[in-house]
Amino acid sequence: MELLKMIVASFVFFLLGLYALLLGINWRIDIHDESFDFRNLFGKRYHFKYSQISKVHPISVGGLQIVIDKVKISVDPFVINSHLLINKIENISNRITKQR
Repeated sequence: MELLKMIVASFVFFLLGLYALLLGINWRIDIHDESFDFRNLFGKRYHFKYSQISKVHPISVGGLQIVIDKVKISVDPFVINSHLLINKIENISNRITKQR
């Protein structure tokens, strides 16, 4: 019985490690001048223009929920390049506010 518990615990830690590895490799944001690419955990890439953003809501500590058309993207602060996207969105919204 002890051996079975050790095997199950080892398998759980293996899955957690695999999950963390996939996050590190796949989950990222690539920033461009007029657009950004968002890749989810499974590596699926989404391309959005900053002009498509309709709403931005803060979530969790440092995270954002970005609404683009009817699509909601949750950007965790631990996603690669998330801070660059947050800065870019803040700069764009400041420019829009100053132009009005």
